[in-house]
Parts: sequence; C-alpha cells; structure tokens
Amino acid sequence: MPKGNRTPKSDNFHAHDFKPISDVPLEKLAGRPICIRLEESIDKILRSLPREERINFLRHLITDAVKEKYGDLTY
Repeated sequence: MPKGNRTPKSDNFHAHDFKPISDVPLEKLAGRPICIRLEESIDKILRSLPREERINFLRHLITDAVKEKYGDLTY
C-alpha cells in the first residue's frame, strides 16, 4: 500500500516556501545546507541579528574564508 500524499502541492502551498536570502552567490545555492553548532555566546549574538542580515553576514564570512584558504576553485 502506498504511503504519503500522492497529489501534487498547489502553487498556493509553494507560495509559502522560504525564498533564498542573499546578495553573495554568483551561482546557484547548494541543495543542502551545512549546519554547525557554535558557542552559546556567539550563537546569542548571531541570533540577535535580523534574519536577513545574519544570513548575508555568515555567507560573506564563510565565502571569503574558503576563497582565502583554498582559492577560488570551481568544480
């Protein structure tokens, strides 16, 4: 017996999906996020930032650090 709902979701349903926030990517975002745990004090500071500012800050920081350490590699 099949499991789950086999009817496709409506456009109205998908209108509530989260849209990517960023001014960084020059290419398509990865399909899966990379998640890490931080020290409580750092987490508290980052979570106090507005969502869009926090996302852009972290993407800039990570992108710059990876490019500095490993160069601007493309796969």
